[in-house]
This record gives sequence, structure tokens and C-alpha cells, in this order.
Amino acid sequence: MPAIDSLIQFRTSVAEANNFTTTILQRYASGNYKFPVLLRNFVVESAFLRIFIAWETFLENIFVKYMMGEQPVFTPIVNRYATPIDINHAKSFLIGLSGKQFVDWSTPDTIRKLSIIYFGNVNIINTVISSIHTDFLALKTIRNAAAHMTAATGGKLDVLASNIMGSPQVGIKAAMLLLWADPVPPIPVSLFSNYITLLDTSAELITNG
Repeated sequence: MPAIDSLIQFRTSVAEANNFTTTILQRYASGNYKFPVLLRNFVVESAFLRIFIAWETFLENIFVKYMMGEQPVFTPIVNRYATPIDINHAKSFLIGLSGKQFVDWSTPDTIRKLSIIYFGNVNIINTVISSIHTDFLALKTIRNAAAHMTAATGGKLDVLASNIMGSPQVGIKAAMLLLWADPVPPIPVSLFSNYITLLDTSAELITNG
């Protein structure tokens, strides 16, 4: 299937998750939320996790497609240093001899190294992932806290939230950070929405070449 199919699949998954958050964040005319805070936090964090998984799935799929000879929409891949015989063979190339059963698609350095190995130093995946490196790590921090809150993941989330929000944060929940809106822009936009836009733009750039 064409590389564009991976982008379509990613956007479909994001839209589904977004629908959950839109529903759970509904308010009455009075301005009060229709659903309790614990339920709101649960749904927002679950939706975020689904989007992060969709992003990881996109990355794996696009790697496999490009390794199999598919091309970006506009700019072709110049170098291809592997010629797997099928999808499973391509995935085995990516896993290599690490002894693991999957690639850690949540670590930008791993993704960049793999892109250089299979597509050379200059390739669209490396370019895009390099440009969002800091935000990617922030997304991973939020993902880890949303998936499994511990003293370690909670501490890293507090540090991230303090840096983003500009004031000390202790014991913050992943959902609280995701729903925080920067008051500086003319129209405040939640961090959740900003990250969705970032991932969508990045996926489109990788697909287009």
C-alpha cells in the first residue's frame, strides 16, 4: 500500500481519540463540566495514550514501507540500504540483534539512528525527528506518567510541567498538564491540541518527503 495510507491511518486514530476528549470535556450552559474530574482525567490520558500508540505505529509502518521500496508523495528516498523480501523481514531488520521483540519507537535517538542506517545521513525521517526532538521527549515523559504513575515518572512529569507552565508543579497529573493552555497566544490552545498538531505535521512531512 502507498505511504500515504500510513498517514491516513494515523489521522483516523487521532480523530477517534479526539472525539473521546471532546465528549468528556463537555460543559453545561453554566460552565460546569458534565463529567467528574476523575473521569475526565482518565479519558484524556487514555486518549493521549491512544494517540501516542498511533504515532509509534505510523513510524513503524512508514519505515517498513520505505524499506520495501515505497516512496514519499513528493521527494523520493535517495538511498535505501536494505531490500527486505516482505513486511516481517523488514521488521526483523529494524529489530536487528537486540534480542527484543520490538523497536522502541518512543525514543527519538533510536529512530534517527535507524533512519541513518537504512536511508543514509540525509533522509526525511531523520530531519523531522531531529526538529521535534525536545517535544518528542516531552511527549514520552507524559506518556510514561499517563501509562504508569510512579515516583520516578511523576517526578519527571513535575519537572516538565514546571518548565512548561513557568511555575513549580508538584504532584501534577498528566491530564492536568495536557489540558493546560498557554495564556500568551491570542486564543489559548491546550497542550494536548498543540501536541496533536505537532505530530500531525510531522507525520505529513515524513509522508510527503
